[in-house]
Amino acid sequence: MPKGVIRFEYQGHELFAEWSTVVDAPTTEAATEAPFREAMLGWYGTEGTRDLDERIARCRETGTSFRGSTLRDVVAGNRAGHNERCLTLAELVEIMGRRIDAPPGVGHEHDSLGDCYTCALCYPDTPGATMPDSSDLGLPLPLLPD
Repeated sequence: MPKGVIRFEYQGHELFAEWSTVVDAPTTEAATEAPFREAMLGWYGTEGTRDLDERIARCRETGTSFRGSTLRDVVAGNRAGHNERCLTLAELVEIMGRRIDAPPGVGHEHDSLGDCYTCALCYPDTPGATMPDSSDLGLPLPLLPD
């Protein structure tokens, strides 16, 4: 199965995202359960989400919907960083998690790896997008323990 669901916690939020084994990276933004379910239904319809309850339940047990795998197994060897750099689980959680509280276009700026998530520099047509300042570029991520 090339796509699955991952689950992690960030600052008290239980978050879900779709993960692709083709690109070895998340293919959606992280979201809490209700918005995640709504997005999945919009993308895949009722037929494509008929087993979503079971996948969410597996995620709560192992961190992923991929059978026989844990979240650490799934993210090992990922290509989610800048220039397909492998991110640690802590980096991945921090990068994906810190964006959930920011409104669209605000706070979605370059991270220390050079990745961009809709800042005005890279997405000039995004309403409300902000320009990154020098403090947003090149600073190390606050790493969480693995």
